[in-house]
Amino acid sequence: MARHPTLKTPQRARAVLAGDLDLLRPLHAAGVPTILLLRKRQRFLRHSRIVSDWVDFPDPATEADKAVEVLVDVARGLNERPVLYYADDAMLSLVRRHRAKLESRYRFLMPADDIVLACGDKLRFAALAERASIPVPRTAPGERVRSADDVAAFGYPLVIKPGSHIGWFASEAVEIAGGKSRKIVVANDRQAFETLLAATRRSTDDFIVQEFIPGGEDQVYSFHAFVRPDGAPVASFVGRKIRTYPALGGESSYITLVRDFAIEKLGRETVRKLNLSGPVKIDFKRDLRTRRDYVLEINLRHNLWHQLGAVCGVNLMLIAHEFLTGAPASFVGDYRTDVRWLDIYGDLRAFLGDYRPAKIYTWKTYLASLKAPKVYHLFAWKDPLPLLLAALNFTKAAAAKLLRRILARLRRERRCSDSQ
Repeated sequence: MARHPTLKTPQRARAVLAGDLDLLRPLHAAGVPTILLLRKRQRFLRHSRIVSDWVDFPDPATEADKAVEVLVDVARGLNERPVLYYADDAMLSLVRRHRAKLESRYRFLMPADDIVLACGDKLRFAALAERASIPVPRTAPGERVRSADDVAAFGYPLVIKPGSHIGWFASEAVEIAGGKSRKIVVANDRQAFETLLAATRRSTDDFIVQEFIPGGEDQVYSFHAFVRPDGAPVASFVGRKIRTYPALGGESSYITLVRDFAIEKLGRETVRKLNLSGPVKIDFKRDLRTRRDYVLEINLRHNLWHQLGAVCGVNLMLIAHEFLTGAPASFVGDYRTDVRWLDIYGDLRAFLGDYRPAKIYTWKTYLASLKAPKVYHLFAWKDPLPLLLAALNFTKAAAAKLLRRILARLRRERRCSDSQ
């Protein structure tokens, strides 16, 4: 059973968070009482020492109506409108679609619907960026690409990006590209592109083809801000990926903050040109040949970088809370760049599966790269239980998967034996 939120009015207005510990920790450190919305796969997080109030929450992608009902019920039980935080695309879409119903019960800030929709659709975003003179890689809609000849002007490598990641990671195209949680697939020549194009089309018609900007994931930078309705960032910072899993087109596994004037300037210009507001994350990739920066995508939600930002001196979770509740704003000065964020399991898999085989890192250089001060995904020295429970859940799932494979093989062998 879920623990029900206490109705006593706290010193700060409550936060309601549809996210994980990367977002809860900055709120907890700032003394913001938070109700955590936990989906089934996240329930182990309730054992964290910093989780005081939590509520069972349906999957907003598959049970949207029930999710809205829970949000309404949570707000109804509180004495004042809480601040709503959302950390993935499904939740962002839910809040956008039910904005009118939720705005009277929660405090949150997002741009106009057409901007939110465009930023969530890769083809529409490419068109929007072109109209606003925002630099993006050359892009072609999947429906217009029947062969490599249609994108010959882009050169190789070529990138195929799905419009949605729902079902994508289990697709044939990802399997051909090497499996793992690849957000994109990359073709280095015509034959590879034709193979991946056909495989992608068998999975979805919603995809784009883009030119590949030279450089690894360590050339991917991001601009993070909480932006007022007039387009002025209340506070911001710039981040850079160090490693991802997998190494190309994967999820962040080791990241840092940096000071980069060019990214900061282009980030602010993009915010202004597109009339963005609320939480903003803009991903860029720097072309190693020309040093030019291209916008890859824009996410209008809170994200895992906020824990690192808070530790380094820019707590965007707290800044959003203060702005939305009208509280006095915290002073934000310069930020640290010596701290790293690490996904222990994801980064070890990245090293063993990609970076070490490619001779980008040896054991010596990999371990040396980890010597910086760190904060962690799931883990904290004073709060180790969530990581231990996650490891236990993973072990159980892996054992169950192995058992299913063994039983399936035994059944096949038995059928073969019976047929002889």
